[in-house]
Amino acid sequence: GDVNEARLEERRRLVALQRRIGDGVAMPIRRVRPSKRGADARPRRAISDRQLVDGVFVEGLTITGLLKKHNWGLGGATVQAATAALAAALDRLSGPAPRPRMAAAFYGTRASWPVEEEA
Repeated sequence: GDVNEARLEERRRLVALQRRIGDGVAMPIRRVRPSKRGADARPRRAISDRQLVDGVFVEGLTITGLLKKHNWGLGGATVQAATAALAAALDRLSGPAPRPRMAAAFYGTRASWPVEEEA
């Protein structure tokens, strides 16, 4: 009972984290004519947000390794776009930022202690 309950709880947490990542596409494919990309070029595959997070943190791939796996070029703009997409997915994964519970507000003048003047 306890082991199965623990597994179910871990599964619930994993599903909640996967929902936070979402089903979006991190690296959408823009159609390029075959004459522009070259006849020998292999077609790129779209990279979802989930594939990006799992590739880097579960499979241990680098961003460039993940781009190679999906037949993407390794130019600076592509790596930068993948890095920004990974950062956005991790922001969603961490959840909303907690709001501070206590704040202080001063209206008018602040109270001050009497200061003795030196002679």
